[in-house]
Amino acid sequence: MNPGELDQVIQIESEVSASDGMGGTVRSWVSDGQQIAAKVRPMSGRERENADQVEASSMYVVFLRNRAIAENQRIRWVSFSNRVLNIRFVALTPRSHFLRVEAELGVET
Repeated sequence: MNPGELDQVIQIESEVSASDGMGGTVRSWVSDGQQIAAKVRPMSGRERENADQVEASSMYVVFLRNRAIAENQRIRWVSFSNRVLNIRFVALTPRSHFLRVEAELGVET
């Protein structure tokens, strides 16, 4: 992996819950605001029909410098219209300078 290939900008978001003041909770996503350089490349895509509506999703592989990241977070792809990628798999490779993340676009997070 060549660091010069990190040509996209992403942010990592975490889910937080807050009280709505009426006994319930409100779920929202919060970023730490850090802009992260990444390499984002398509892996596969699919389309299916559900309840007479077409649903399309696509899988991406994201490479970034090694950092703490988990499947319960999501990626905001700043370089591509702030699209949201749902993290599906984080490949932990010991002693690697880069992290490989598989994420899906077009699904509920």
